[in-house]
Amino acid sequence: MSEPTVAILEGNTFVVSDRHGDIESSPRDTHGLFADDTRFLSRWVLTLDGRRPTLLSTHDVEHYESRFFLAAASGTIYADADLSLMRKRTVGRGFSEQIVLTSHAPILRDHELVLEAGADFVDLFEIKDWLSKKGRYYRLTERGALVFGYRRDHYVCETRISTAGAVIEESRLRFAVRLAPRGEWRTSIDVSICSPAAPANLTGRSETASAVRRATAEQVLAGSPRV
Repeated sequence: MSEPTVAILEGNTFVVSDRHGDIESSPRDTHGLFADDTRFLSRWVLTLDGRRPTLLSTHDVEHYESRFFLAAASGTIYADADLSLMRKRTVGRGFSEQIVLTSHAPILRDHELVLEAGADFVDLFEIKDWLSKKGRYYRLTERGALVFGYRRDHYVCETRISTAGAVIEESRLRFAVRLAPRGEWRTSIDVSICSPAAPANLTGRSETASAVRRATAEQVLAGSPRV
């Protein structure tokens, strides 16, 4: 039985995640950030103090935006969480994600928030037909951004993850968070993509176009394998 997913889209770009907002895909499923029939992000997993937060609820604000409401995992069902987390994700040509941590504790505390990322750049035909890629992958840090890339001859695709205040460690973004008593901490992360097919401008958001995009996303997701 397939796990519930959350999908948002804008034009021919869409993101499919689990209900926590995490992306853990394989070459055989359709979780991830897709544009121009290519997956530009195949892993996007958030942990807080080494644990995955507990799901409270999700909210689809618009066809291009979702919010995920979470609580810090306490490790026991008998302790109430004193730290809540909200992820607001908006898709465009790539996506932006805002993360808000709110302390409900009466004392100052330090926390560590980590996002693990990855990109396999498979296309929908490779997922459908179980084909393997023949090019070269690379990963680099450039001007404070984490960049994943794929090159085959003259064809190049890249995913760039940019934010402020994070330490980049291989495929991870690590944030050191100090929260005052009942305080709040925020950060914003931009995931942008580059490919030979990528247009320069975002698509408009008319009501007619929105209906067409929702129908297109439903057709793509219904016809693709899921885990």
